[in-house]
Amino acid sequence: QIFALDGQHRLLGIQGLKKLINGETLSVKNRFGTDQKDKITIDLLKERFNVDRAYIQSLGSETMGVEFISAVSEGETREEAKQRVRSIFVHVNKQAQKLKQGDLAQLDEDNGFNIVGRKVAVSHDLLAKNDRVNWNDKQISARSTKFTTLVAVTEMSRNLLIGYFPNWDPMIKNVPPQRPAEDYLEYGQKVVALFFDKLANLPSIS
Repeated sequence: QIFALDGQHRLLGIQGLKKLINGETLSVKNRFGTDQKDKITIDLLKERFNVDRAYIQSLGSETMGVEFISAVSEGETREEAKQRVRSIFVHVNKQAQKLKQGDLAQLDEDNGFNIVGRKVAVSHDLLAKNDRVNWNDKQISARSTKFTTLVAVTEMSRNLLIGYFPNWDPMIKNVPPQRPAEDYLEYGQKVVALFFDKLANLPSIS
């Protein structure tokens, strides 16, 4: 027998994908595991991510790495084995740290609003000159010499662009979105840069 010690959510994701490939429908569940009215179908994925059925079906043949850990190793007692497996489980999960908003703003290569905000932060004169952006924190202190934070810039990006690109938000909460096409990102960058052009010309800013 094989048990998923860590990564059960990935296992569920793979099982869900297999069901979609086989023509079944998935129910969206709430945090208590109760089915909601929303459904996920292969047609919804095709429309949302602009891919064809053949591509989705090809995902079923992809491979991934799996680490197998013996339940009981040679020479171990049952109690020693249990302690070892529990120790591995705790160690793996203790090392996993949730990314801060500043980290996501810097590193996210899927969320279009973050990508656009980051591009503007390093290219627009108001922000890029004299290192005016705090790249790590959610807010700046009263003594800070920074003008704003990268988190704030990406939030502005979202507020400015959500009307243009509503599908840049995840289809399902907590599920990463798909990276937008480069021409859409370029257009979004122009819109946000124009906003900062206007902001820079305000008397209180200039």
